[in-house]
Amino acid sequence: MDRRAFIGAVAGATTVGLAGCSGSPTTFEARPAGTSAAAADETGYEERGTESRTVSREFAGTDVEVINKVTTYEKTVDTVLGSVRAGVFAAVSSPAVAVAGQSFNPVGDYDPGRLVELLAGSYGGLSDPTRVGESSVEVLGEPRTFVRYEATATFEGQEIDVFVHVTEALRSGEDFVIPVAVYPAQVGERGRENAHTLASGTEHPV
Repeated sequence: MDRRAFIGAVAGATTVGLAGCSGSPTTFEARPAGTSAAAADETGYEERGTESRTVSREFAGTDVEVINKVTTYEKTVDTVLGSVRAGVFAAVSSPAVAVAGQSFNPVGDYDPGRLVELLAGSYGGLSDPTRVGESSVEVLGEPRTFVRYEATATFEGQEIDVFVHVTEALRSGEDFVIPVAVYPAQVGERGRENAHTLASGTEHPV
């Protein structure tokens, strides 16, 4: 899966379905999330940095600028054909956007099914997600349901079967935080274990 397209998809999935705006907006910027250095070391994932994705929206008649943060991590393995991406993990943070005492960012109400649908809709390289299981993972000190989906994605220019793990958004301070993991199905149980380790290592802010 192309990392930059993946970043755009997970960022866009947090601000879908809101009206556009014009004029000079009020800015709401999320603080970045990530996974712990210990979790990254244990799983062999390397941080690729944090990117900002800005979306202008209208909330209750007020023009606002929403700045999401996406911190990504990748795992690669060396083969006779060269390095192959074996998984991507993203820690997404999106501002709660409080206007006149009310929160207007809908991501706080999305369940994992809605999030993975938006992810697939935002990124053409991910298709046909089907829920195949769930487990419990502790994120930022709170138990969360980590739902697993089977899907088809484009990795290194080829379509392959993948697993996608996602939880519902977790409120952390003034932001919502969502851990997302994608890895090839052929990685097997080790991929699932890595996804859990990375999600449980989620930190906010970083």
